[in-house]
Amino acid sequence: YPVLCVSSDSFGLFDFDSGIYVPGIEWRKDSLTWWPRGNYHLKGVEWERPASLAYFDKEGVVQWEADAGIRIRGNGSAVMPQKSFTIFFKNKYGLDQLEYPLFGEENTTKAKRFVLRNSGGDFINTHFKDACLQSLLSPLDMDLQEFQPVIVFLDGEYWGIYNMRE
Repeated sequence: YPVLCVSSDSFGLFDFDSGIYVPGIEWRKDSLTWWPRGNYHLKGVEWERPASLAYFDKEGVVQWEADAGIRIRGNGSAVMPQKSFTIFFKNKYGLDQLEYPLFGEENTTKAKRFVLRNSGGDFINTHFKDACLQSLLSPLDMDLQEFQPVIVFLDGEYWGIYNMRE
C-alpha cells in the first residue's frame, strides 16, 4: 500500500483543552448524557490543525509533500480509537490544491480536500466494506467516491490502514 505520513503539533491533537483527537474538555462538560461529545466532535475551522504530509507510493518513493489543515471527521465513528480526518489544502498552508493522481493514473485530480476514512461503522470488522460497495456500483455509470487504501503514520507512529476517499 502507499504510505501517508502526517505530522502535526501533538498539543493540537492530544491536549485536553485543545486537542482534536481526544475526548478532552468537551467530554468532561457532557459526560453525563447518554452519548457524550468529545473534542473530536467539534467542527469548524477553529478545530482545524496545521499538518505536514508526505505521500509515498507502493515502492516507497516520495510522490508529494505538502502542508495542509486536518480536522476530525465523522460523528459516531469519531469515538473509535482510529478517527477519520479531512485534509484541506489552502493557500494559508502553501497549496491551494493538490494535483496528483490520488486514485490511479487515469484519475489525475486537482484536490482541494480528501478524506482519510477509518471505514466508519465497519471499523471493527473489515475496514473495506464501504469502498467495496462503492466499487460494485461502477457498472451503473453513477457518480462514485474513488478510494485508495493507505497506511498512515501520525507523528511517526503507525496509525493503521485508512481508506483515502474523494
